[in-house]
Amino acid sequence: MMNELECQAAVDAVQKRLGEGTDTEELIAYLRRHGLGKIETMSVLHRCGIGSLAELKDLVHFSQAWQDTRMSDDAFHAQLEQCLDS
Repeated sequence: MMNELECQAAVDAVQKRLGEGTDTEELIAYLRRHGLGKIETMSVLHRCGIGSLAELKDLVHFSQAWQDTRMSDDAFHAQLEQCLDS
């Protein structure tokens, strides 16, 4: 988990890249390359005004940057829903 200084540094880096015209997909990949997880990435992008947390959840989950975890994440969510419905 990032502390507030690390989070602000990530926000600043994303805002700089936004000003340079970087698209959302590349921002997600940039944040992952720099060690941020999905939740941290959503938080940083939300702080930059890119979207709501619900929108960002889908953007991050279905991004190319996180495609390698999609199947296991989907399986986890399906199992969680199954447990909650029992």
